[in-house]
Amino acid sequence: MKSRTEFHMTRRRVLAGSGAVAGAALFAACGQAATMAPAAPADAPESDDMDKAEAMPAAEMLPVNFWALDIGGSNWVDGIGAEIVNEFHEANEGTSVNVITTSYGDTINKLPTVVAGGIPPDISYIDAYLPKDFGVRGIAADITNYVRASTVIDADDYYPRVVFDSTYRGHWFGLPWAPTVFTYFYNKDVFVEVGLDPDSGPANWDELDAAVQQTLKKEGDNIERLGFWYGNSSLVWWLVPFWQQGGRLLSDDELTSTIDNELMVTAFDLTLRFFDLQGGLDAMNEFRGDERHQHLFSTGRCAMWTDVMNITRFAAYEEAFAKINVGVDTYPVAEGGSPAAYRGGGAHLMPEGSNNPDGAFSFLEWLFLEPNDRRFNDVRDSLPARRSVAQSEEFTQGDPLRIQGAREMDGAQWVVSAPGGRAIIGIHVRMASSIWNREKTVPEALADGNAQVQQALDEALENSVVEF
Repeated sequence: MKSRTEFHMTRRRVLAGSGAVAGAALFAACGQAATMAPAAPADAPESDDMDKAEAMPAAEMLPVNFWALDIGGSNWVDGIGAEIVNEFHEANEGTSVNVITTSYGDTINKLPTVVAGGIPPDISYIDAYLPKDFGVRGIAADITNYVRASTVIDADDYYPRVVFDSTYRGHWFGLPWAPTVFTYFYNKDVFVEVGLDPDSGPANWDELDAAVQQTLKKEGDNIERLGFWYGNSSLVWWLVPFWQQGGRLLSDDELTSTIDNELMVTAFDLTLRFFDLQGGLDAMNEFRGDERHQHLFSTGRCAMWTDVMNITRFAAYEEAFAKINVGVDTYPVAEGGSPAAYRGGGAHLMPEGSNNPDGAFSFLEWLFLEPNDRRFNDVRDSLPARRSVAQSEEFTQGDPLRIQGAREMDGAQWVVSAPGGRAIIGIHVRMASSIWNREKTVPEALADGNAQVQQALDEALENSVVEF
């Protein structure tokens, strides 16, 4: 595949010296340190060009403009992210990373515009399901040569799914960053109250069925406590049992939507069953009202719930969660299935038309040095994308949530990470809504949704600006 912008790796790449961060010597991946430098790719400049590049004064090096989201504990302005940026500057004299904080909406909507206008940043944060979509649209650059030449980015050390989400047909369009895993929470005190084991949650959906009936509290037709709420995403509740049964949202070649089948029927039947056990979706929504779903659980108005593994430590909720006895376990497994988890997270991509791709990738490598990767996710309470770091004792520190999250990432999946992914998510959400609101039967909704997804996928590939 040939992208609109061919990135050439030269010896002008920003290199780590003896900086303050432990392990900085590993940064010789891009190297002026000849003993550790990888072989130059076939399209690299001739040696005389390299000599000229090496002779450039450091002061003439272009800055790296980085669109970053300063939310969720990322703290690129005055926290851990800013520390790592400053240490990069100290270890690499003459370099400059300009952190430009953006909102999520601005990033998604404005990045295509600035790339088309020829004024993109050099790095941008993005949702982890978007690199493929942005790659075929010519927004994200193909960084495969950089990744292959790097001695810091080791694809075999990343969780398989985060690699899948960042690559398309063997080409890298982003690097996964700070994933999170949804886990199953339950109120131990409520379990004791109704005679359930407070030391473990339901192992399967039949046990979840029973637990919902036992923990649901009603006065006549009025709900006083829900048994189970499906979390902060309407996608979680049906995708997880689908994956548990071995279901796939797309075919192996990523060309065909595969949601119209008996596995998906079973998944939606399970969700409908739990709505019905609690009086129906309308009754559940009426009970919730305008209250945030986190508060349903933290105030004891819901006995079981699913959300990102670190939600209990968010500043907005930490005090409330500290007042209840929270249990954590693996999400109940569908009959005959295997554990599966829903995940989220982000990625960093290098937009097409970057003025400083070499410097940009060098900074991304700096982020993935083991100490920096671990420190950032330690503060943010997310997971390193590299298995060796996520599962290390230095990171887990005996924390049950981190240990479980690092383990569950092996089987964690997310929404469709494919060309046309943004449109496909909307189709999936509307499909689920039509089922849960009884507007369509499960088979009708699946057939209609599958056809719409296929159309969105086909159109995205037909309009691709790159050739595979």
